[in-house]
Amino acid sequence: MFKLTKVVVHKYKSIETDQTFAVEPDVTILVGMNESGKTSILEAIAKSNYFTSDDEFKYNTTHDYPRKEKKRMDKEGEVKKAITCDYSINESLRREINRELGDNTFSMENMTISYNYNNRRVYENFVVNPDPLYSKIAHTAGDTDGSIKADIAKIKKKTEFAAFLKREDILEKAEEL
Repeated sequence: MFKLTKVVVHKYKSIETDQTFAVEPDVTILVGMNESGKTSILEAIAKSNYFTSDDEFKYNTTHDYPRKEKKRMDKEGEVKKAITCDYSINESLRREINRELGDNTFSMENMTISYNYNNRRVYENFVVNPDPLYSKIAHTAGDTDGSIKADIAKIKKKTEFAAFLKREDILEKAEEL
């Protein structure tokens, strides 16, 4: 299972500078004066991984970005981070991921995910060993002559890997199995 361990709220509503806090294993208490941003912090966390797809729980620069700074952000044209969360990953989940992707593919105990105002996630410090995954894909696709594995070895970018997985010959061989 993933467990939230640390939060950095970058810019969200009344929060104009990075606010960082650890999430303790048992209880974490947010303390502050009225209108100091306690509810905004909880809302920012909720929007990072809401239960269902709900427009009310998506980051929105018009409603959520600090008003004083919105014009500057619009002028820069850069998508800003709303929140960054650190998670710990327990051994049970790591084993499950490795069963799905191939032994020794995933060994990370911690990972960081930033959530941007375009509602995209950015996985930071995310490291996997791709070789077992590639071998599993080649095996699943029935790579008897090694050509699929050779094609996989040429992949350098995430977009190239996504395109590879959509290739007709790969899909056909996987369906035959």
